[in-house]
Amino acid sequence: MKFTITHMKAPWPAGASVGSVVEFEGDAAPAWAVGKCEPAADDAEVTHTFEAPKSVAGALPDGMGLDEFAAQAERAFEEMRKRHADEMALLQAQLDDAVGALNTARAQIGSLQAELAEAKTEDGKAAAALADADRQAAAEAKALQTPAKAKGAK
Repeated sequence: MKFTITHMKAPWPAGASVGSVVEFEGDAAPAWAVGKCEPAADDAEVTHTFEAPKSVAGALPDGMGLDEFAAQAERAFEEMRKRHADEMALLQAQLDDAVGALNTARAQIGSLQAELAEAKTEDGKAAAALADADRQAAAEAKALQTPAKAKGAK
């Protein structure tokens, strides 16, 4: 039967647009097309033909029944699930190793930060001791120069 497209929100054949005339097998439009088309005039020229999807049974290899096909598909699915489970286990192990390495690196960073803080403290103490020694040396040098000047003044 022929129908004229009135709304595009449907799986129309490629290239169809509002106003296109689509021919469907049978006497009615499929459920998805209801409300999106209207019967076309008998003399309307068909611009597109809609071919219904073939049944699964027609797509099966020769001599294979639906039950056998389903069993074969189930086996293939199970093999794929197992393969992906193995891949996931491998990826999880790699992730666990990476997290362990990250935690080790974080611990090393913490240790190095503590050592740096200690070194800065020691550096500060050394700088303070050096400043004290410089002040003391300057005071001693001044004290040594003062008596010499006093002797020379006599």
